Amino acid sequence: MSSNATQANSPACGFLKLDKDRKVISCCQYGLDLLAYDSLENVKGLYFSNLVSLASRIFVDSYTYPMLIADGKADEIQLSFKTFSGDTIPVVANAQMYADSTTAWTFMSCVNRNELYNELLTARDTLQTQALNLSQLNDQIQERQSDLQAFCHSLSHDFTGPLRRINQMIDFALEDFHAEGISAPEPFKLLNNAQKNATTLLGMTNSLVEYLVADVPVPHDEIVDFSEVIADVQAMCDREGASITISNRSSVPRFSGSKGQIQVLFKNIIENAVKYNDNDPVITISHTVDAANDLLVIAIEDNGIGMTNDSLDTIFTPFTRLNCASTYTGSGLGLSIVKKMVNNHKGEIQVESTPGNGSTFYVSFPYKADVDK
Repeated sequence: MSSNATQANSPACGFLKLDKDRKVISCCQYGLDLLAYDSLENVKGLYFSNLVSLASRIFVDSYTYPMLIADGKADEIQLSFKTFSGDTIPVVANAQMYADSTTAWTFMSCVNRNELYNELLTARDTLQTQALNLSQLNDQIQERQSDLQAFCHSLSHDFTGPLRRINQMIDFALEDFHAEGISAPEPFKLLNNAQKNATTLLGMTNSLVEYLVADVPVPHDEIVDFSEVIADVQAMCDREGASITISNRSSVPRFSGSKGQIQVLFKNIIENAVKYNDNDPVITISHTVDAANDLLVIAIEDNGIGMTNDSLDTIFTPFTRLNCASTYTGSGLGLSIVKKMVNNHKGEIQVESTPGNGSTFYVSFPYKADVDK
């Protein structure tokens, strides 16, 4: 007799094949275990009637085989198998008759079937619970996103408005002092410092808005014409007195993404290239298409102060400042905004840098050639 371990490891469905005289030709291990036979040789050649109870035999003779002859199959047949030791085991079976009058029977113990049914009910209940949890989580996410959008709107208008007005009032005060011929170096210095700090705070507030807005879902199916992005970058470099070179300008491709985020992304990289530079800024933008991996890779190279290898692991962390704040102003959010927006596009960003010899940022985006047509 087969061991319980063998039965436990067997599939929970059996297979039995009978010849045209209804003798056993083959039987799977599950069937042998269920019928308590040691091997196929012990059951091979037995009549099917020897393997079922008397009531099942009458049912098969009077109902199942006539249906098999008429339709070629019979489903959901309730039978009782008779084991080698004489015990009866209820099963549910399906049968199919072939052209040569042989029949194939698949069956499952009602115990196994009930267990499977209970497992399916448990799995269904688990899935329903998980679906409910996901729905509630999605509602919470939508609510948080609405709160975030409202906060960003308030931060952009209610916070920055007073800062701009402070700057304007300081400008007016300085203009009035000069117009009236008032010479007061110390008060002028205090007002200039106040204006400088207000300008810094305004810049940090704007950067914080950009950082938070990067978490708000936006469509990424717009066609981004990178030549337009480059035109914006070119205008910014002209204002800052930076030299910029675009390699293969005529073949710059288009790709799918968010136009607004792509513009902010490259603006921030170029601003850093200009800001962290003790030379006359020289910036080179180039691109390559990695057709094998469906990627567009854009490289931005500068001649700035560069970074150490240790710094490269932290530059995308919010509020990270690698250099003296009094020498290089900024919020410490520029590159963390870049990282978020690259991630939003399912892209990647890498940096190569040497102290004193500049940096090169490599930004890759998913790219399909048909988008550029």
